[in-house]
Amino acid sequence: MLLGVTVAAVSILGVIVVLTANHAPATIAQKIGDLSYIDPTTDGADWDRLIGSTAGKVGIAVANVSSGPGDGPDPAWTSVIRREHVTGTKVLGYVDTGYFGTTGLRTRSGSTSEADWTSQIEQDVNAWFAFYGSGIDGIFFDEGQDACGPTSGSNAWVDLYGRINAYVKANHPGAMTAINAGRAVPRCYENTEDVLVTFEGSYDTYVNHYTPLSWNPVDPSKIWHLIYDASTEADMEKAISLSKSRKAGYVYVTNDVQPDPYDTLPSLSYWAHEVGRVAPG
Repeated sequence: MLLGVTVAAVSILGVIVVLTANHAPATIAQKIGDLSYIDPTTDGADWDRLIGSTAGKVGIAVANVSSGPGDGPDPAWTSVIRREHVTGTKVLGYVDTGYFGTTGLRTRSGSTSEADWTSQIEQDVNAWFAFYGSGIDGIFFDEGQDACGPTSGSNAWVDLYGRINAYVKANHPGAMTAINAGRAVPRCYENTEDVLVTFEGSYDTYVNHYTPLSWNPVDPSKIWHLIYDASTEADMEKAISLSKSRKAGYVYVTNDVQPDPYDTLPSLSYWAHEVGRVAPG
């Protein structure tokens, strides 16, 4: 804050507006970032509603065929990915990073080694673009670390994510990247990917146990919050309001619950009100 300048924040039509003493407004734009793990062969109507959302309100949709791109192009997924892409939404392909094996998670071939995880990640990245072509706008890396490295002063873990980001950018120019740690991450992650998921959890956790970042991103569009089990529209509205005050440029709230809170879209009324709550700016 500049010395001698009074700052106040107000909400106007869903947009956070910051007013300084000279009344010059600065808005924080916000879009929906939806994890669209919705099977288009059984829940095509949900995809139709997502694709038909008000133009510009949905900024990101994450496609997930089978914990990744699957074994080959699927006609139903090809259709919804292309249709969503045409609306201007960035369609990201889901890629599991398995924390690079550091927690004991295994690749599909049964390995926990960093090298084998890196190889599988690169294969999945390339498969998304090979199977779905220009409909894919980038990659969503799941199961991201929330520390720079295994010990104080180490950047070993963040460097791994920086390298896979560089791999995507080099081999698929113009691609967007996002990483899901699901928790607050240290500043070392600021430039690893284009977007950082710094919260993923239940509505109760978001309202009552949220952990903020220890640093301030320059651009709110760097930050993405995912909130599930917000059972009522009032809960959703409160979560959206909190996400604005917490300066998340991307947000998604759903009433769906674990074990897979992203395999459906909220009801027609719930979704319409959620879309109405964000303001792209």
